[in-house]
Amino acid sequence: PLLERVKGILMMSFNDLPFYLKYCFLYCCIFPDGYLIKRKKLIRLWIAEGFILERKGMTMEEVAEDHLMELILRSMIQVKQINDNGRVKTFRVHDVMRELAMTTSERENFCRLHDSQESKISRNVQRLSVYNRGKNLRLNKTTSRQLRSLFVFGTDTCSSFSLNAVSSKFKFLRVLALENIPIEKLPNELVDLFNLRYLNLRNTKVKDLPKAIDKLKNLETLDVRHTNLEKLPKRIL
Repeated sequence: PLLERVKGILMMSFNDLPFYLKYCFLYCCIFPDGYLIKRKKLIRLWIAEGFILERKGMTMEEVAEDHLMELILRSMIQVKQINDNGRVKTFRVHDVMRELAMTTSERENFCRLHDSQESKISRNVQRLSVYNRGKNLRLNKTTSRQLRSLFVFGTDTCSSFSLNAVSSKFKFLRVLALENIPIEKLPNELVDLFNLRYLNLRNTKVKDLPKAIDKLKNLETLDVRHTNLEKLPKRIL
């Protein structure tokens, strides 16, 4: 009962946020509990999702950094590491604040966290975060059409993950984050995701990228650090 009263007070803080900060804050619950969120990564994700609006005389990255500092000053998120220049390097969301964000996100179909053993996702949702799993996912047609972001977080127990669920039906997919997942090959259907703006393959076993990757005209961020990739396709230029 005490926790519910605390959540009620914190909900007032959330409701007091300007509209442009509400989605930015809710987005932080996509990451697993205790996850250290990197500033640069989150800024790129916010931009890819379309949360950052242009301001005269400022880059999109500078506007996003302003949003991040405002959330910190409002105590909505906690700074964990600062770099040598005094800038925020990593941060996390407090457990209670994350619980608040998760509840609000699921109620508004903003984001769904999936860590159960069920293989079927039947609920309409725009952003899906999957972790603690290694099995295939089955997404219905409605979910496939509406999905904006797909995050898959690997764990030591995750030995395999199939990308068969990623298909050309994901017409609105902007973000595909597969960091630390032991996949070796990307499906050819990936190049049909013409709205894709952010593709994270860091720490995977991917050896090659699709030759027709130049079809991803809207791609802004491609993270292939610490993969088995030796060279990029010529057409990527």
